[in-house]
Amino acid sequence: MLTYMEVTMNFNLKIRAKLMLSFGLMALLMFIVGIIAFFSINNIVRNMNEIGKVRMPSVRTLLVISEA
Repeated sequence: MLTYMEVTMNFNLKIRAKLMLSFGLMALLMFIVGIIAFFSINNIVRNMNEIGKVRMPSVRTLLVISEA
C-alpha cells in the first residue's frame, strides 16, 4: 500500500498545489460534518418537542390518576 508521501510525490505537484488540495479536502470534510451535525440537531429538537407535547401530558395524567 502506498503512503501519502509516495502518492503525492508521484503527481509532481508543487508545495502550493499540495497545500491547496489538502486544505480544500479538509474544508470539504468539515462541510460534510457540519451538514450531518445540522440534521442530527434538528432530529434531536423534533424528538424533544414530541416528548414535551405528547409524552409529558400523558405522564402528568398518570400522576394525577395515581394521586387520586
